[in-house]
Amino acid sequence: MRAGGGIEVPMGSAVSFVADASFDAYRLSSDIIEYCAPGAGSTSAFLLRVGLTYRYDLAESRKPTRPSSAVRNRL
Repeated sequence: MRAGGGIEVPMGSAVSFVADASFDAYRLSSDIIEYCAPGAGSTSAFLLRVGLTYRYDLAESRKPTRPSSAVRNRL
């Protein structure tokens, strides 16, 4: 069973603050596995993460550019 949630708060055009938390509940057997060792049994875990993200665009510029003089002369 797992439950979790998170937030992302923009701090600028490319920077955001992110945080998330989750809770995991593992219910595994503690029986001896194939006459070797006992299983892990039940356990629970809580995870909290915080950080900053920076996004950068690797695509070409989205701003329209003027055609060069050679292209304008052909038009």
